[in-house]
Amino acid sequence: MTNAPWRYTMVTSGRGLGMAMGGGRVYLSHRWTTGDSAARTGDSAAREKRSKSVVVFDFETGEQVTTFDGFQHPCGLCVTDDRLFVADRGANEVRVLDLEGNPLDTIGGGELKIPNDVAVDNCGNVLVMDTGNERVAVFAPDGELVASVLPGTFKNRGNTHSYITVNPLTGTISVSMDDIHQVAVLAPPIWLV
Repeated sequence: MTNAPWRYTMVTSGRGLGMAMGGGRVYLSHRWTTGDSAARTGDSAAREKRSKSVVVFDFETGEQVTTFDGFQHPCGLCVTDDRLFVADRGANEVRVLDLEGNPLDTIGGGELKIPNDVAVDNCGNVLVMDTGNERVAVFAPDGELVASVLPGTFKNRGNTHSYITVNPLTGTISVSMDDIHQVAVLAPPIWLV
């Protein structure tokens, strides 16, 4: 990494719902199309113009590189091992892409309901904020559901945006519970200590 000054790119309208960095790029799940302020007014035609994409920026220059389309409602993002994980709230699954946007896999189809965020722990397990099921869903690296963590702890009150992150050095997992205004910090599995 160079000592270049921090740069930023202005997204003129909308809101980022998730961000991840990797491979010299910044990935942003974006809710509204640039310049589409009418989409907030309730106009049904304008709602159809909502962005369903992940916008990709160059880390060094801040310039937009490309856009990955085809999501229903992308939210939380995670980059690990040259793969981009996208929690797609609308599709009720996590999509796995390479860093160029090519689809590699899906995780959680039929198991997830309104997934809001995704992280990968130090063992390669995929941790998903399964908002609609009010839990953290844990999937093995092969995509098999292996555990429900803190079931019933989260309260989905219709607009829940809870998040999950993993400290890459310690393996500690942090979970925000938006609708009940709490944070849970989970110790890493004993074999990581």
